[in-house]
Amino acid sequence: MIRETLTIGEAADCLGIGRSLAYRAARDGSIPTIRLGNRLLVPRAKLTQLLEGGHTRRLGSRAGAWGAEAGAGSRGGVDEGR
Repeated sequence: MIRETLTIGEAADCLGIGRSLAYRAARDGSIPTIRLGNRLLVPRAKLTQLLEGGHTRRLGSRAGAWGAEAGAGSRGGVDEGR
């Protein structure tokens, strides 16, 4: 059975980024998360939407909600600020 949620570390692996950047992206809403008790989890369906939907948001941008066209001018995906 496939789990419906991923840990931040697992989501980071899927995205090809480090855990610290994944936690920053989760904190600013670039990666969608749910909190269950002390656990911060990433819904697999939302992560798939993020990867397939072409929605972009620059890391650190707080404008708009996740999935909105808030980062239309960014370089795409999660940006490490380079």
